[in-house]
Amino acid sequence: RAMAARLRALGPPPDVLVTWGAGLLPAEAKDHRGKVAWMKRAPNDALGGLLRPLRASVVILQRKPDPAESAAFVAALGREPLDASDSNDDLRDALALLSLLDEYVGVSNTNMHLLAGLPGRRARVLIQQPPEWRWGAAGKSSPWFPGFTLYRASQQTGWEAALLELQQDLANSLSKKS
Repeated sequence: RAMAARLRALGPPPDVLVTWGAGLLPAEAKDHRGKVAWMKRAPNDALGGLLRPLRASVVILQRKPDPAESAAFVAALGREPLDASDSNDDLRDALALLSLLDEYVGVSNTNMHLLAGLPGRRARVLIQQPPEWRWGAAGKSSPWFPGFTLYRASQQTGWEAALLELQQDLANSLSKKS
């Protein structure tokens, strides 16, 4: 109930949750037996920009967001989102938030795994290059995450085509929900 009240204070649904980075933060990264820690990143300002024209309440669930990245996201979004990043500190809060949202857009992270365990929930996952094994080398889906749609950055052209497709898909989905 507390999380639902927090969301309603933001504005009417539909609600879109966003996470643009995952993995160890640079200050946390350590050398693991000669391997570099895996970092997943999507362009936060481009995400804000693609959400800007959509009629939706936007919620940030970025773990320990960098203030400059958050500011760039908000500037590109053009309106004040709900910063629910503190929900990452308590799995019950994160699950409560995930259970209430209409859309979740983000890179592969703990919250994607939590969402996969909630019946009927879906997500739109931003896959960087090279992809992690769980997302496969190609395609729009993963056998381990049924109902999750994948948007893959191109090794040649970056995120542009994937983000354009994401924006179109979100616009279609949100128009049905509002």
